Amino acid sequence: GDLDRYPMYFNAKLAVPEYAYGPYFPAAAFGLYDVGTKTDKTDDDLVYIDIAKTFSIKDFSLGSVSLGYFWGNGKVLLDENGNRDNNGILWAWERTMTEISDKLWVCAEYQGTKSSYGAFNLGFSLQFTKDISVICGYQFYNNKNLTDTATIQMDINY
Repeated sequence: GDLDRYPMYFNAKLAVPEYAYGPYFPAAAFGLYDVGTKTDKTDDDLVYIDIAKTFSIKDFSLGSVSLGYFWGNGKVLLDENGNRDNNGILWAWERTMTEISDKLWVCAEYQGTKSSYGAFNLGFSLQFTKDISVICGYQFYNNKNLTDTATIQMDINY
């Protein structure tokens, strides 16, 4: 389509790892994603803040929970009625399933908006080698005018 002529998007993140300042310190991040190159077309320009904390019971990991908030370009991020819907909460739970395999990771996440970004997602990743993995997911969109989607992605690092 018309937007395919502007395929470049940029992302950036600054983060502090969990436990950086003590045993109870959460991970914290500030970032940008989908910074596009065509004004009011591909410049979704999402900015976010996020904190995350890992929980466990003795040696059993319950996984990591993150909570954040995002803001984006209100001229591009619209709901099903064409109204501005460009900010909301971010929530995620993720865990490596070590009792099955250290190479299996699962995740559930939510982005609160009825723009094309708003969805509840379920997914998993399986790492075949240190350089090859596959990520599979399913997106349930908050905007019921959008079709829920399955995603499969293969990552090859070289």
